[in-house]
Amino acid sequence: MTMTPLLKKLNFKQQKEIIILNHPVEFKEELKAIELYTTVKTNLNNINEIEFALIFLKTLNKVNTILPLVNEKLKGDAIIWCAYAKKNFKKLSV
Repeated sequence: MTMTPLLKKLNFKQQKEIIILNHPVEFKEELKAIELYTTVKTNLNNINEIEFALIFLKTLNKVNTILPLVNEKLKGDAIIWCAYAKKNFKKLSV
């Protein structure tokens, strides 16, 4: 099975479990496709180690709140991506 173009772009390496935080409604279809390749967690509860994370951030306050919590759980050479909405665009940038 070929992985989604987004997973390929984000350097997904067949991690058994990934975390995707604060995803917007528009990301729901992509999330379903990603779930065909790996287990997706959407909150930090019951997660001890993170090897791959995609975090959607809207404000500096979210950055300051979420990133330290994620940082505590990083394992080895974890892959972390932060996505944000550009002011001039309706779609989110990853």
